[in-house]
Amino acid sequence: MMEFFKTTYDAYIESNGRKFLFVIGLLIFSHPAVAQHHAMKGGNANKISGYAGYVQPIASFSDGKVTSSFSNGYSMAMAFGLNIVKSSHIAYSFEVDPIIHFGPTESKVSNLLIQPGIILKERNGYSIAPRLAFETSGRFGFAFSTSKVFYRADSYNFFLLLSFPSVRFGNNAPTSVGASMALGMGF
Repeated sequence: MMEFFKTTYDAYIESNGRKFLFVIGLLIFSHPAVAQHHAMKGGNANKISGYAGYVQPIASFSDGKVTSSFSNGYSMAMAFGLNIVKSSHIAYSFEVDPIIHFGPTESKVSNLLIQPGIILKERNGYSIAPRLAFETSGRFGFAFSTSKVFYRADSYNFFLLLSFPSVRFGNNAPTSVGASMALGMGF
């Protein structure tokens, strides 16, 4: 009987080994002793916060040309994000930005930008956020942004953000570098 279980176990590991190792790793690294090792110092550890904002692309430089968000119509985005605050200085962030284009003949959601990253809070009230960027148009890259809260209340705040550079590659298009500004509300 024991030989049957050993043979079945070996066959399962051979055919599903990567899945098995992934699940074991997930269980080990999600254990509270590992996942929250440094989180308990700030008092606000593992707090979940969110934000929403209006994003105004300023310009993009690609293939020797500068394109503004007013070229061939008007483009803007709405940012929605969740932050997992790990300490008073760092948070993990996940942002989704539907990009809307208002053209001369039609208006549509032209792209969806997905940006996971981290937020590093500085002592002077500024935050720096390096992020990866994945677009449903097939482009990918990274972005750096700097933000500053300009009004803070008990349960919400308002902030300004400057994103530069936003670098994109892929989809058989030349590399582009862009800049944008945002006005947002955190809660």
